[in-house]
Order: sequence, then C-alpha cells, then structure tokens
Amino acid sequence: MENTQVGVHRPDSPYSDRECDEIISKLELLLDGELDVNKNRDFIEKLNSCEYCLEQYKIEKSIRSMIKTGLQNIMVSANLIKNIKSSIKQARGADVHSK
Repeated sequence: MENTQVGVHRPDSPYSDRECDEIISKLELLLDGELDVNKNRDFIEKLNSCEYCLEQYKIEKSIRSMIKTGLQNIMVSANLIKNIKSSIKQARGADVHSK
C-alpha cells in the first residue's frame, strides 16, 4: 500500500498536520516580537502542548542565536564603515532635497 500522506508525520502531536503547520507559520512572528502574546494565548497553549511544534520553535530560536552571535564577530574595516555612513548621509540628503 502506497503512503499518500504529504509532509512530515507528527505522531506525538495532539494536532493535525494542518494545525501544526499553522502553529509553525506563526513562529517567525513570535521570534520577531511581532506576535501579541496576550491576544494569541490559544497559539501559545498549542505551541507548548505540541512536542513537534515546540521543537521547531527551539530550532528556529537556536539558528537565530547562532546567526546573531556570528554576525557580532565579523570584523570590518574602518574604511567600509566610513563608506557606509557616507552613503547613508548622501541618501538622506537626497531624500530631503527631493521633498
């Protein structure tokens, strides 16, 4: 018999694959601080009660932490910083003159 199920089977989840997908789709909003936790208590409860979804949250949070840490350790030349600041000032000046 052929398995016609699409996506990842989540045997430990109390929710359907569709519900897990909906939970996971909101993780970026939560991690970005764009999700009002008070207005989304149902989402938070579902996240905390689904081992699979919670694991996805932890993975995403961990990846973001590694990226942030890695970016803090990047060394750039003083000349590059100077050029970027100059470009920003020029762009701001162009915006002021175009209004």
